Amino acid sequence: MSDRTEKEIFELIEKSNFKQCNVKIALLRKQFPNSSYYVILELFAKFKQSPKKFNYETELNSKYGLQGKEYVNDRKALNLLHTLFIEYSKFEEALNVYEKAMFKYPSFQLAMEWFDKSISDGHYKYMAKASLQLSKYAVVGKNSTLDKRNYSIWYAISVLALFRFKRDTLTATELKLFPMLAFKNLEEIKPFHNSEEYIIYCSVCEALFIDLCNENNENNEKARLIVNEILPTLSSEVNLNLKKFIIKYCAKIEDYELLYKSSKKILESIDDYSVLKSFIKASKHIGKSNEETKKLIIDLLGPSRNARLAYLECDVTFTGKIDRDSVMFYLEKFHHKQCCVVDLNAYKEYLEVESVLNYMSELEPKNDIHDVNTLHFSNLTSNESSEKAINLYNSHKHTLNKKMKTDYSILSTSIIKLVEESLSSNGKNPSLNDVLFSLSLLENYQTKDPHNFDTKTWIIALYMHLGCVSQAYSHFADLKIKNVQSDIMHHLIYTRMSSLFPHKSHPYIQHFLTEKENLYEKSLPRLTNFIKISFEREAYSKIMGMLDFRNRLVSSSFKWLSDIEETQLARLTNNKRGTLIQKNLESWRKINMINGAFNFSDNRDWSRFGEFVKKDNLPYTFQYLKFTDMSMKVNFIKELMIYYLSLGESNSTLDNLIQETIPSDKLVLLKEHLTPIEAWSFNIFYDLYKNEGSSLNDTLEYIPSKEELSTWRLSNYYITKLATLKTLDNMQQISDKKLKESIKKQLQELRENCDDLYKSYSSEIISSSSVLSSTQKKILNSLDYKELKPELITDGILKIQKAVRDL
Repeated sequence: MSDRTEKEIFELIEKSNFKQCNVKIALLRKQFPNSSYYVILELFAKFKQSPKKFNYETELNSKYGLQGKEYVNDRKALNLLHTLFIEYSKFEEALNVYEKAMFKYPSFQLAMEWFDKSISDGHYKYMAKASLQLSKYAVVGKNSTLDKRNYSIWYAISVLALFRFKRDTLTATELKLFPMLAFKNLEEIKPFHNSEEYIIYCSVCEALFIDLCNENNENNEKARLIVNEILPTLSSEVNLNLKKFIIKYCAKIEDYELLYKSSKKILESIDDYSVLKSFIKASKHIGKSNEETKKLIIDLLGPSRNARLAYLECDVTFTGKIDRDSVMFYLEKFHHKQCCVVDLNAYKEYLEVESVLNYMSELEPKNDIHDVNTLHFSNLTSNESSEKAINLYNSHKHTLNKKMKTDYSILSTSIIKLVEESLSSNGKNPSLNDVLFSLSLLENYQTKDPHNFDTKTWIIALYMHLGCVSQAYSHFADLKIKNVQSDIMHHLIYTRMSSLFPHKSHPYIQHFLTEKENLYEKSLPRLTNFIKISFEREAYSKIMGMLDFRNRLVSSSFKWLSDIEETQLARLTNNKRGTLIQKNLESWRKINMINGAFNFSDNRDWSRFGEFVKKDNLPYTFQYLKFTDMSMKVNFIKELMIYYLSLGESNSTLDNLIQETIPSDKLVLLKEHLTPIEAWSFNIFYDLYKNEGSSLNDTLEYIPSKEELSTWRLSNYYITKLATLKTLDNMQQISDKKLKESIKKQLQELRENCDDLYKSYSSEIISSSSVLSSTQKKILNSLDYKELKPELITDGILKIQKAVRDL
C-alpha cells in the first residue's frame, strides 16, 4: 500500500500539486511514526514546494550536515538526503550521510551503496573510504564474488584517481597517509595474479611516490621496486603498458644493461618506436657503436618503417647530427607515402630543408604524394609557393579521372596551399573577393574529388564565414558524421548557431540535437555503469581512462556551447526554456561535483586546418569559431540572469557565479571574449539583474559598425539584437512606459530594416565577385577552373533572410 502511495507522492511533486502531496505524506507519517524515510520525504516535498523559502540551515544542514547529529539507515532516505544536498551543491554533505550511516549501522550493502554513489559523484576520497569499508565486510559466497583482495585494489585505484583529478583538495596529512596505505594494502596481497594487478601496483608506485618525490627533488626506491616486480614477467607477459613501465624505470635508475636487455626482449615481439628509442639510448650507454646498433635494429625488426626512422634517432643519439645515408634509407621506402612529412618533421631541427629537397630529387617520383611531400618541405615565398602548387596540380590532375569516386586524392594539398596563400596575403584580413576566390578554387576541385574530406571542411568553414549556413550544411551532410565525431566536426557549424541560423525545424538542428542527446545525455550515465562493471570484472587498467573520459565529457566545451546555443535559440523562437535552464543548472552542478571547478575540456578538433588555424589566435576567416571558455561562462550567466529576471527573483548561486567570473571593470573581458553586439546584450541583462536597469536608457541604443553588417557578423548582429529586444519586450520588470515604447520602437525598426540589411550584403557579394584580381583570374585559368557564381552565395543569404525576417 505504501509503495503505491509513495509513487503517487512523487507524481504529485512532479505536477506541483503539493496540497494532495502533503496530505498523503502526513498519513504515512502517522502510519509509520518511526520511519526516517517519511521524515526525509516530507523535507523533500517541502523543498520542492518552495526552494526559496526552505531553510537549508535549520531544516537540513544542522540535522544531517557535516556537524549534524541525526543518523539515517534507510537506503531510500539516504538517497533522498543525497539528492537534497546535491540540489544545494553540497557535494561533501551528500556523501557524508553515508559515512555517518556506516559508522552507526555498518554493513556490506550500505558500504556498496556508498561506493556506488561516490563513483557517480566523482568523489574519489569517499570512493577510497568506502572501498576500505567493503574490504572489512566482504565475504565470498555471501555478499559478493569479490574479496578483500579486490577491494584493496579498488582502494588503490580510488587513491590514484584522487591524486590525479582532485589532489588540491587533500590536506598535508592526507597527501602522506593515502599513498602509504594504498601501497601497504597492495604489498599485502602479493603475489599478483595478472597484468591488471601489476599495472595498478606500478601506477601506485609511480603516481603516489615517484612523481610526488620528483616534485620535491627526493630520491625514491620505488623505481627499483617497479623494475624488480615486472622483470620476472618479461619473458611471458605480452602487455605493452606493463612492459613500458620497466623501460621507463630502468632508465630512471640508470641500469642501462638491464634497459638494453629489456628493450631488446620487447622488440623481439613488438615493433614499438618508444621502446626502440630506449633501446638506442641504452646501446650508447653500454658502449655499442652507432653502426652496430643500426644492424641490431634491422636484425630485430627488419627494414620496417620504425627501423628506418630509427636510423635518424641513432644518428641524433650517437653524433648529434643526421647522416645523409640514414635519411636516404628512410626516404627510399617512404618518400611517396603520406607518413613521410610527419616522420621527418619530428627531426626537423637536425635536418636542413635544402638537403631534404635534394635527397627527394634523387628519388623517382612514383606518384603525386612524392610531389606533395616536396611541397610540404619547401620553404618558399608566396609567389613561389603558388606557382609550385599550380604546377603540382597540373602535373597530376589526370589521376583524378582514374581514381575511384569514393577515394580522395592528396592533390587537395596543392589547392589548400593556394587557399592559404589567398587568405593570408600581405598579412592583412582577407577581403570578400579573397574569400570568394578561395571558394572558387575549393568548389571547382570538389567536383573532381567529391569525397575529399580536407577541402570539404575548408568549404564548410568559408561558407560559415560568409554567413551561408545552408551551403555549409549541404557539404557537412555529405560527410555522414557519426556520433563519436560530434565534438570534432559539429562545432564548425553549430558555433553561434542561435545567432547565425535560428531555424529550429531545420534537418540539421533536429539531427544535431539527436546526436547530442546520444553522446552526452545517454552516454554519460552508461559510462558510470561501465566504470562499475570494470571494477567488478577486474579490468583495472581501463578505469583511470574511463574516469578521465567521463570528466572530459562532463566538462566538454562543445557540450556547454551547444547547451547555451539551444537555450538561446529557444528564447529567440518563443519556446519554453524552463526545462533547458534546469538541465543547464544540473550540468553546472555536475561539472563542479565531478571536476571540482567550472572549467572546460576542449574536445573540438583544431588540427583539421593544419598550421593555418591556431585555437588561441584564429585567423580572420575563422573568427566565428572564437567561442572561448570565458565566452561560455558569460553566456551561461546571461541565460541564468534572464531566467531569474523572468521569475522576479535573485539567486545566491548565480550571484556567487557572477562574483567569481565577472570583474567590476568588465569591458575588457567582454571585448576579448564576445562580439560587440553580444557584449551589448550581456550588459543590458547584467544591468537589469544587478542594478534594476538603472542604465538601461543609456545602454539600449546601439549603432553597428560597418564590419558588423557583412559576412557572418551581419546575422550575429541582427539576431542577437532581435533576441535581446524581444526578451526585453516580454519582461514584466520593465514598467517605465517610455522605456517600453522605446524597446517596441527599436524592435519594429530592426524588423523593418531586415530586408535592406541582407540585400545590401548580397549586393556587396555581387560587386566583390566581379573584381577578382588579375592574379586570381590567372590562377583560375591556369587550373582550368571557373569563377564561383555569386548567386550561389546570395541564394544562401536569402535563405537566412527568410528564416529571420518573421522572428
